[in-house]
Amino acid sequence: MTPVTSLGPRTLKGRFVTLEPLEERHHEALLKAAASDPDIWRYIPVDPETKFASRLPWMVKENEEGRLITFVVRRNADDAIVGSTSYLAIQPADARVEIGFTWYVPEAQGGPVN
Repeated sequence: MTPVTSLGPRTLKGRFVTLEPLEERHHEALLKAAASDPDIWRYIPVDPETKFASRLPWMVKENEEGRLITFVVRRNADDAIVGSTSYLAIQPADARVEIGFTWYVPEAQGGPVN
């Protein structure tokens, strides 16, 4: 199999959302979105009030190293950060990546953002 080129980090802009590689400048808005509703975390085993905040610097470092690519999801209609998604288990030699650790604030669920 032919290896794929680097997945990023790069900004991906679509019709409804823009995915921006997670940087320190996003932390405050992302934490606010993460704390907006405890049901966001029902199926994700991370406590948004303690563990999620402490993971953000690690996620930024992983982005920089290319081992993980975490994006903030920005809704184009109002420029609001409404969630996050990640490329995990990146295997360029096998042209394989897992997409996961995805969550959205309730008002972004079930519509064009999702």
